Amino acid sequence: MLIIRDRQLQVFREVALSECRKRLAGHLRRTFPRDTRLLGSVQVERVVLLGITRAAQYGHETEREMFLYLTLILMLGASFDEDPQLPWAAARLADSSNPNPPARLDELHEFAGTYLDRVAGENNEHLIQALLRIRDFDPGSMASVPSANLEDEVVTALARLYPQKFAYQGEFPTRSATRHGAALAKHYGFSGGRAVCLFAGLAFMLGWGFDHDPQFPWVAEALGTAGEAAGLDRLHGSAMKYLEQGLK
Repeated sequence: MLIIRDRQLQVFREVALSECRKRLAGHLRRTFPRDTRLLGSVQVERVVLLGITRAAQYGHETEREMFLYLTLILMLGASFDEDPQLPWAAARLADSSNPNPPARLDELHEFAGTYLDRVAGENNEHLIQALLRIRDFDPGSMASVPSANLEDEVVTALARLYPQKFAYQGEFPTRSATRHGAALAKHYGFSGGRAVCLFAGLAFMLGWGFDHDPQFPWVAEALGTAGEAAGLDRLHGSAMKYLEQGLK
């Protein structure tokens, strides 16, 4: 009689998970060839691991469901389910009126595509115009804004830079992103209007969890730079390089 011990079962599980991760990475490379090429194999693997972990939190454990969740991460950001700019995402993931988790995920994926068509444009024309405006915008212009007016000025600037996104989500979520950016700037030891504007802009464009999103490793690298001025310069410079890649 064959006896399979717990230790052996654990090995089998680990092998199965490893193979699943390889297949998911392959699916992502075929579906998002440009994005995954820019990320590189190490970061793609990190995105896959994060996606598997976060999908499981919502009960999505089949390979198809994991892949759908991963595509949402690439489209909306790693923390899309926590982002107040995307309240419809968390609502659909936890929609108790639909008792079928896979169906909820399908619905969310379809809605996300519609959202991107509205905000970015069916051919990314709105997004491209926004990136061109951002390229010409200097967050240092906020350095002299009084602190009492800073939040309003940053919200106004974001609305001007990407009007389609602002029009879709409205003022309150944009203001939430601005406050989140200010809190993150303070958390990482930065202060002043330039820092708040830069961090708010990254939260607005890349998503709520941009500072720990494996899609944007250059953020963590820049935030590890010693010295406030050097850190901000490097973060802004890295963001501009990423923007230029998006325009190619």
